[in-house]
Amino acid sequence: MPRQSPFTRNPFLYGVIGGVGGAIGYGAGNKFLEPMLGDIVNPVWKSLRWDDIGMAISQPYKLSPIPGIAGTFSGGVAGEGFNVLVDPSNNVSNKGKSK
Repeated sequence: MPRQSPFTRNPFLYGVIGGVGGAIGYGAGNKFLEPMLGDIVNPVWKSLRWDDIGMAISQPYKLSPIPGIAGTFSGGVAGEGFNVLVDPSNNVSNKGKSK
């Protein structure tokens, strides 16, 4: 079967697939993994803790950026993975379908 022209694809279908993939990625990364890693890597992030740096000057407790980076990365991977799996023009997802 010849490859389908990009002008004959349904833009609404691909818009919905992209939106759902983005929602899944956001939920997996920012709402699930990032808070879980934040509690492990930065256990005092919810409390107001100040580090004394001398001369009666203090600064807020420094937080590690690792939970945010890991959450963003895993969210992108989850969203793109979903998009690849449900893409109707993808050969991998069409192997089981008959013509």
